Amino acid sequence: MKASVQNKLNLLRLAPGGHVGLFCIWTESAFRKLDELYGTWRKPASLKTGYNLPMHKMTNTDLSRILKSEEIQKSLRAPIKTINCRVLKKNPLKNLRIMLKLNPYAKTARRHAILEHDPSIKAKMMKPKKKPGKKGAPKKQAPAKPTA
Repeated sequence: MKASVQNKLNLLRLAPGGHVGLFCIWTESAFRKLDELYGTWRKPASLKTGYNLPMHKMTNTDLSRILKSEEIQKSLRAPIKTINCRVLKKNPLKNLRIMLKLNPYAKTARRHAILEHDPSIKAKMMKPKKKPGKKGAPKKQAPAKPTA
């Protein structure tokens, strides 16, 4: 049980941790003293000069009912229900296709770098290419035309 003077009210003592949970007993003289100290909405404070109680910003604090009212709902825009799926950005340094879209010369540059680096690949590329032929039975020769 703690007793506190109304001239030196401390919010941390009345509501420790910001949670209003302490059981407070107020005397009638304490309420009168609070009215003199902080004033009311009708008359200013007599002990504090130039202090008025703050006025309410809203007269009706039922916010959910206000937001659901027809006047507010008419002025709101329709909700956006489409879902935009982002495309995953691929790294052009790791993905050759994306690199070729950005820089078509990258294919040639990569070939030159590989040829410079590995001589066995260069030798393989310099070999003459064989013409592809049909596999399987050898071709039949056409019969010779009789000459007269």
